[in-house]
Amino acid sequence: RDTKLSSRGIQEAKQLHQKFAQPSSDQDEPHQLHQILPEVELIVVSPLQRALQTLEIGLYSHFKNSRSPHQPAIVATPYASERVYLTSDVGSHIHELQEKYQFVDFESGFHPTYHPPHEWWWTPDISSVDKAPPREWRPFGQGQKYVNAGEPERSFHRRMQKLYDWLDSRKEQTIVLISHWGVIQYLSGHDFQNCEVKVMPFAKLRRHGSGLTAEEMDSIFIKGERSIPALKNDEEIQ
Repeated sequence: RDTKLSSRGIQEAKQLHQKFAQPSSDQDEPHQLHQILPEVELIVVSPLQRALQTLEIGLYSHFKNSRSPHQPAIVATPYASERVYLTSDVGSHIHELQEKYQFVDFESGFHPTYHPPHEWWWTPDISSVDKAPPREWRPFGQGQKYVNAGEPERSFHRRMQKLYDWLDSRKEQTIVLISHWGVIQYLSGHDFQNCEVKVMPFAKLRRHGSGLTAEEMDSIFIKGERSIPALKNDEEIQ
């Protein structure tokens, strides 16, 4: 549950730290990350611990050790957490996270009703016994067993739209988002490697997803899992 970085992941986070520490010799990299740091006004991070560790090792140390009075706000929000697939995507109690990562704001990015401290990640709605369990969209039928329910596509899409709207509402001009493959792929349409950094204008992000092809959809979702009803702007989600 709430998987932490592996030894390889820690090494990749340390390499990320170096990317921000010195000029890049990569001619294909149009942005020098060390020059962007002074412009960063907000860091948004998933509350899953592998993302928090990446933040702490790869980026936060630059600001922690800086003599500059410029210190960006660091805000965790469940909207940026990965789609719940396995128990590694099931989070930890906020009180535990606050104790470990005291430099992160675990309040302003959380909805007081839909993100309770003990269960801020997606969970199936069991408030009504008449509700059918979520449709299984992960591989099944060949002996697979899952400890936790998988987050339905509709719920994930709605949450991504909430994340997009939340980012769009922020006044800051330069925002760092530390998140997960599924989240970033949805918003940007790009596949990211671990600890890969890309600089993108907000106008390039997509509120309604990255526009997967039919073949890509077939590789991810089972039939009947694709339709996403129109959403009202004020509709809340878990």
